[in-house]
Amino acid sequence: MEFLVIPQKLRNRCPSTDHESIIVFRLCFCDCDLRRHGSTVHTVTGPHAGRSDDDFGAGLFEDFLRFEKFFIAKLRVGNNYQCGPAVKLAVGHFFFSSFVSRLEIIAWGLIECLRMIQLKSAREIEIMKGASKIVAEILLELREQCREGVTTADLDRIAEELIQKKKARPAFKGYRGFPACVCISINEEVVHGIPSSKRIVQTGDVVGLDFGVIYDGYYGDAAMTVPIGKIRPEVENLLKITEQSLYRGIEQARPGNFISDISAAIQRCAEAHHFGIVREFCGHGIGRSLHEDPPVLNYLQNGKGPKIKAGLVLAIEPMINLGTEKVKILDDGWTVITLDGRPSAHFEHTIAVTPDGPEILTRV
Repeated sequence: MEFLVIPQKLRNRCPSTDHESIIVFRLCFCDCDLRRHGSTVHTVTGPHAGRSDDDFGAGLFEDFLRFEKFFIAKLRVGNNYQCGPAVKLAVGHFFFSSFVSRLEIIAWGLIECLRMIQLKSAREIEIMKGASKIVAEILLELREQCREGVTTADLDRIAEELIQKKKARPAFKGYRGFPACVCISINEEVVHGIPSSKRIVQTGDVVGLDFGVIYDGYYGDAAMTVPIGKIRPEVENLLKITEQSLYRGIEQARPGNFISDISAAIQRCAEAHHFGIVREFCGHGIGRSLHEDPPVLNYLQNGKGPKIKAGLVLAIEPMINLGTEKVKILDDGWTVITLDGRPSAHFEHTIAVTPDGPEILTRV
């Protein structure tokens, strides 16, 4: 894990090779090594970095500890590239001779918090069923309303009205500055599309609806991609396989398995059809926070990851592209699109791991 400290004067700068005022603290789990490095910074995700597999609890930094911004940065240290959480601090200059020992104590405490997986009690899962049911019911209504001629702003307004009727709160609106209740992503937009009165749904589109609520203190989160009228056969197959990969992953969410078993099942399903699996965003734990540990990648990485235990609640969400896996973030700071402009699909469920296997909470 690495913490990146950026002086105030650099807060609004684009990534550059100028690193004179940048200090990196490297915290190694194996030998408790604390080092200071000058590094080149390349931001690789936007302000919704909570969806990245590198997120070990961005909300703790932004919402609880009041840091100005959390983002994921790729750091060049010597000849090696490493990824890790990064924190933008609203501060000026530091005098590290007296600061290092204090930072080390704070950092290790943060690491302990950030890497904690919170198993849910039977009572908590029952509450989360209520939140997840609301998500599922509203998503089904949005799917019915998602037709040619409707604007994405119309869909967001419908969602907000339904949230109020069900006495819940939107999970996304205001979350790290997101301006709407639903992330609505059309065609080449992968995730985090911002609803707009100017964006009109048309026949042949595929519309991703990513939606969550807070109910009785707990979150529910789900997503689906909706075809509008007749769509091209290859895009229809993309939607079919992406949803299929979600259920293949869910099947592996059993006590005794590892998080990597979920990842492997999703990857096998998608890559068998030569689709691109988005790397920058992934599933996550969920509960009293929208994004909790562990991250649930949609592809295999080194190691097995945490062992799955009863009480674990996850939001599993493959994001699969018809073409390249590569994506970029638009200037609005949120909308993620495929680099080649080809369509993407996104399906998600909140699931609870029981002693008998997975239970899908966001299905009605």
